[in-house]
Amino acid sequence: MIQFAFDMPLWLMGVYGGVMVLVVLALRLLLGRWLPKRVMPVLWALVLVRLLVPFSISSPLSLPVPAFLEDLWNMEYSEREATAISDYVLFSPASSIASVHETEPDSIPKEEAVPGEASIRLVTKDLPITEEFSVALGGAPSLMGRLGMGFGGIGLAGMAALALILCWRYFRGRSRFSGVYPIEENETVRQTLVSCRVEAGVCTCDTIQSPAVVGIFRPLILLPASLDFREAGLVRHILTHEAMHIRRRDNLVKLIMMAALCLHWYNPLVWLMARQMCRDMESACDEAALAHLGQAESAPYAESLLRMAVPGLSGGLFASAFSRTEVERRVKGVLSYRRLGALTLTAAAVVVLTSATAFATCGQSFFNDYLGDWCYGGNTYVARAVLNRPISLGGSRDYARSRANQVVMEVVKDSPDDIRVEALERDIQKRLALEFGVEPGAFRVLVAPALDPEETAAQYKEHGLEKDEKGRWQMDGKPVHVLEDQLGGNYYSYEDGEVDVYVIRDEQYKLLRIESYLYYRF
Repeated sequence: MIQFAFDMPLWLMGVYGGVMVLVVLALRLLLGRWLPKRVMPVLWALVLVRLLVPFSISSPLSLPVPAFLEDLWNMEYSEREATAISDYVLFSPASSIASVHETEPDSIPKEEAVPGEASIRLVTKDLPITEEFSVALGGAPSLMGRLGMGFGGIGLAGMAALALILCWRYFRGRSRFSGVYPIEENETVRQTLVSCRVEAGVCTCDTIQSPAVVGIFRPLILLPASLDFREAGLVRHILTHEAMHIRRRDNLVKLIMMAALCLHWYNPLVWLMARQMCRDMESACDEAALAHLGQAESAPYAESLLRMAVPGLSGGLFASAFSRTEVERRVKGVLSYRRLGALTLTAAAVVVLTSATAFATCGQSFFNDYLGDWCYGGNTYVARAVLNRPISLGGSRDYARSRANQVVMEVVKDSPDDIRVEALERDIQKRLALEFGVEPGAFRVLVAPALDPEETAAQYKEHGLEKDEKGRWQMDGKPVHVLEDQLGGNYYSYEDGEVDVYVIRDEQYKLLRIESYLYYRF
């Protein structure tokens, strides 16, 4: 099952895009000698899609969001606390109801509701419930949210400044194209464009030293006025190369690349991508030109490149492809050119398809992993199912929750008291996969011991953690903002709290200590 959404934040697009840049550079280093030159621009185009389109594809091949990125985004506070009231549950000893499917938010007695908190009672027929959870709505901004508020202005200023610089360089370059004269009735020019199936104007220019293509929708090939048009072979080689730029829409791709630079101006990997991408475009056009001209033209074509080299030009991002260093690099590639065989083309197709699939599906955006509630079946453990990736569960969110709770409840209830945690997790994953028609890996199961609530409260009290008369947790007399007892399956949050409390347990769930920290509001 594939889930497609446009929900990825810009900074995460940059992170995934940077990883893709490193992957493409690694492929270039390892396979560049054997792969066709025209493969690399395709891979760079996939990187541009990742950098510019905020899509997120979730599939069985998708990897989870890296833990350190999720910690930065602080999903626990920024997204889960904003979830609907019906997504959280308050477990407490109570009488029975018919089934989990009958759970309703309105069933909470009004007198039990705590101001500033939202909770739901979930009880199951003839089964005592032992855990307690309550979650406050709202919550503080995430770490990345606070950083975004502080640096958002800087980011926008950087984008605007770079866009202005690029526009200035473009228009300054266009203003230098003076003394442009159309070439008329030149048989070599006409035959070359016809053979390349390209419609474009060809002009000479007094102010340029190397060939160039300007324009996107109405392209124009500019040739130096110093070019000797009596040398038909030289003219044919140069025009064929520029015609390949037009056929491959390289000017449009470069414009898109500039947009990626503006959006991710702070990312050095994107700048590295842009530099290498321009180089690979030239190599790809050289290869396409030789494929059109024939392998016998390799040596004459290389000689034409050397004759058009311009000493003194730099090899930077915006420099001419006919600078001395660039021409030397291109000549080496031209002289090693071999016509592509079926095996090489097949390998290239495999690399492109594999890379496209991996790039599209491996990077997920953040999502709310909530699915079901903590469920107790009267045995050793309580368990809860959450999502590993966003999937379509069918029906409403409450209906999906009730289905998941029913599955978890049945598995926990039917499991032996001495079952291992790993086995219980696998059993629940398999049953959920059958229930929702997806792979077991789409779910993650949380298991905690079915601790006695009175014993747990007594342990908390020994460490200064207890409830006040309104049912709110207090730590040494201060209201608790967050209480997290992960192994004990207990989570609590109160918007106006002052202390964050974390309960530390060992592998046998024995309470070791309670750590508390002052909660600072930003």
